[in-house]
Amino acid sequence: MAVKTGEVRTPVTYRIHDVPVDGGTLRVGEWGPDDSDNTAVPTVVAVHGITASHLAWAPIAHACPQVRLIAPDLRGRGRSAGLPGPFGMARHAADLEAVVESLELPSALLVGHSMGGFVAVVAAQAYPDRFSQVLLVDGGLPLAVPEGISREDMLGATLGPAASRLSMTFPDRTAYQEF
Repeated sequence: MAVKTGEVRTPVTYRIHDVPVDGGTLRVGEWGPDDSDNTAVPTVVAVHGITASHLAWAPIAHACPQVRLIAPDLRGRGRSAGLPGPFGMARHAADLEAVVESLELPSALLVGHSMGGFVAVVAAQAYPDRFSQVLLVDGGLPLAVPEGISREDMLGATLGPAASRLSMTFPDRTAYQEF
């Protein structure tokens, strides 16, 4: 896909990487300018939310054709769904570090959306030399649990609809698309 910038169309190339991590491989999408020297453009590592995959970042990548955007499918999601647990923020952060290492990325802007914001906070703290800045989009800051409310009730109230979608199954693609 090419994005129109003024009178010049800037092509964006999409590549797939399978990065070795503990327990298997992590699927990673990469978008960037249609040339071989991606070191000359800014690099962004983008982390999706709980019910998404790396493809959630495709519209952003196409809107920013002069940026190298690296987006993994988090462990347990998308094409990384088969990776074993344990799951959690520290494990996702370690997987991000493996992506940065494997792709030999320069220090990059780390963007996290929703649950990906929480992953980004942990990754930036655990691997500060890997990320130059952090941008949180609708997530990442800890929530204070009000007195008298259990942690489970708080999670149900805040993540209930998203969490329930994670257990949904569909008999075929048509049923999924109609959902």
